[in-house]
Amino acid sequence: MARRYGARQVDAAKEQLQALATREPARNLTLERTIRSLRADIEVALKRGNNLYEIADALKAGSVDIGVRTLKNYLRRTQKQPGTAARRRRKTPTADVPVDKHLEKQEPQADFRVPRRV
Repeated sequence: MARRYGARQVDAAKEQLQALATREPARNLTLERTIRSLRADIEVALKRGNNLYEIADALKAGSVDIGVRTLKNYLRRTQKQPGTAARRRRKTPTADVPVDKHLEKQEPQADFRVPRRV
């Protein structure tokens, strides 16, 4: 005998299916991107006095399988480096010679090339 469902059960099932449709699609991130997205929380844990071993264990408990060495490398890779966002300006060389000396014309240097025979 086939099981029968009432209108309330069908409506309840319909609502559940509609709730599933509004959920955010699952993102499959690489391990490095996962660490990048958790970086702020990891930094807070480090500031609270936790070490990388404890953080790696906590991540493993949260089903993010990562070793301490890998965690350290990914944190180093994702850290913001000052001056990399904008172009770096070339420093002008400083010399003990006043600037006016550089503006003067230099005397031609002696030409030590051997003349070509014709």
